Amino acid sequence: MADLDEAAAAHKGPHAVATKASELYGEGIARHHMIPETYPNATEFKLHGPKSGRDQFDQVWQQGDKFIVVEAKSHVETALGERIVNGARHSQGSRAYFLDIIQQMEKRGRKDEFASDGVLAEKLRTALDEGRLDYVVVKGQDNAGTYTGYTKQKFDIREIE
Repeated sequence: MADLDEAAAAHKGPHAVATKASELYGEGIARHHMIPETYPNATEFKLHGPKSGRDQFDQVWQQGDKFIVVEAKSHVETALGERIVNGARHSQGSRAYFLDIIQQMEKRGRKDEFASDGVLAEKLRTALDEGRLDYVVVKGQDNAGTYTGYTKQKFDIREIE
């Protein structure tokens, strides 16, 4: 059993490094390419979610009175994340997923050191209600270790009446 645990630990290390590098690559594509090209002069908010990346968006930006929420993926084939909300599975890009993350930001915002997350959550709710919010996924194109472009998809998370 010790051999199995040792092998699993040895296997996990390189994958954890690769996963982090992949996340940073996807976020870099959004930050250095998509945002400046699509939302010039937008400013990025500092987020205070857990280091694991759970319960937070990858990036949140503001351009004038518009807010841009970004989910960043390193590759066009990278699947969207999912979470369980009220017993049902919801994908990134869905209204339920978005609102659940907002709730997590509000919870963090109750702590003094993360109060800005609560303030931002309120701004995002208001922007969503007023149609001033873009929720997008950005994915890197096929590449051989160098940047070759991206794809962008805007999600429709308006409430259907």
